[in-house]
Amino acid sequence: MPDTVLPVVLAAGLGSRLGGVPKALLELEGETLLGRTAATLAGHGHERMVVVTGHGADQVEDWWRSAPRPLEARFLHNPRYAELNNFHTLALACEQLPAGRLLALNADIVFHSAVVADALAAGGQLTLAVEQGRVDAEALKVRIDDGHVRELGKHLDPRTAFGEFIGVSALDDAGRTAYAASAAEALQAGETTPYRTVIIANAN
Repeated sequence: MPDTVLPVVLAAGLGSRLGGVPKALLELEGETLLGRTAATLAGHGHERMVVVTGHGADQVEDWWRSAPRPLEARFLHNPRYAELNNFHTLALACEQLPAGRLLALNADIVFHSAVVADALAAGGQLTLAVEQGRVDAEALKVRIDDGHVRELGKHLDPRTAFGEFIGVSALDDAGRTAYAASAAEALQAGETTPYRTVIIANAN
């Protein structure tokens, strides 16, 4: 399975609430989040990944090349990171990377390899990893109907939400096409700020 899936780390965000530090380079117990992601993916059998950069792109690439890493990384730059939200970051990956299944990961998460395994094993054109259970007002809540994601957002009623999206998703070629088309429609409509989860819900 790992050889047929390309992990993509979405690391183009401004990090404005973090003092401008690229989210991928935030440290947890002495290791950057990008370093932790790379180690987890390598432990799951992946040999390469793509990092989509934007803000602090040079910092991220310099850090990566400053020491040996557990897998190979390619960098794809999002030149519109400052004007468009992360929906465009994933759209670039869907449009520009070679055909095949993508494993899309937020740059600011810490996850267990079992989450990756479950997301990939679930199959489907466009799959989200959702943590089931009670959620608070700030959680990115998910409404599920008949096994399908119908709505995502912080605005959802916590009492009716299935759980919280945890920043891991998988897209096959059909899912990539649907996502890219939904993102293009948002751009044509003049939208610049929807999160990728909104585009995912529209494409699902």
